[in-house]
Amino acid sequence: MRLSLPLLCATALFFTGSAQATLIVSGDSNIFSSIADNPANLQFLKNIAGSSPILVQNSSWTDIGYVGAQTAGYWNMIGYSAASIGTFAEVTDADLAGKSLYLAFAPYNAFTTAEIGAMSRYLARGGTILITGENGSLSTLNNYVNDALAALGSGMRLSNTVSEGGYRTADIVTANAITAGTAGLEYAGPSKVTGGTGLYASRVDGGVIMAFEDSAAVPEPATWGMMVAGFGLIGHGLRRRRATAMGRARG
Repeated sequence: MRLSLPLLCATALFFTGSAQATLIVSGDSNIFSSIADNPANLQFLKNIAGSSPILVQNSSWTDIGYVGAQTAGYWNMIGYSAASIGTFAEVTDADLAGKSLYLAFAPYNAFTTAEIGAMSRYLARGGTILITGENGSLSTLNNYVNDALAALGSGMRLSNTVSEGGYRTADIVTANAITAGTAGLEYAGPSKVTGGTGLYASRVDGGVIMAFEDSAAVPEPATWGMMVAGFGLIGHGLRRRRATAMGRARG
């Protein structure tokens, strides 16, 4: 069957109007404190960062703020581009523009409605977000993460439970582009993660400590309008064809 121009246009809009969005949740922020001396942890960050600049949002929870600053600084040292925003700065569309990865380190306060909107639009453009929690003693922090996940429509949650401390080696749960080359990844005292697709698990009790969700992003409103117009043209073309065919049948 030959496709009409309107159908081709609408089909192209349908497939190009969305992109793959990735939301990752880690029960531990210290996975990044080893990037300078553990090749597996560095490879993990490379796997999720891509080649575009990344955005790091620091935290003021104990030493986690240092981890966030260290991550941005280390990336810039090895030739990548990383921008950072402060603990109390609200992430905006402008901050996320052109970034391939947004690292939200252990939020010190709740995400605002405006921030959730910016994050949602960023995911809709195919961006990657990694939000980190911490061990169960920081349940307030984890609850901020869970509230943001719920607002973003995610099924993942931090459980606010921890069964180990110190630095340990995680087991890879799912072999994919995120976990490739990361055998030996280190973590310390994480909360467990429920929902999503597991990436890494504890060797102590098998509990998942990091998971992710992939989804086809929802097209931007302007794209929806173009799609509706395209499908309207399809309907008009089909009606014309049907009328022509009926006229020939009568003749």
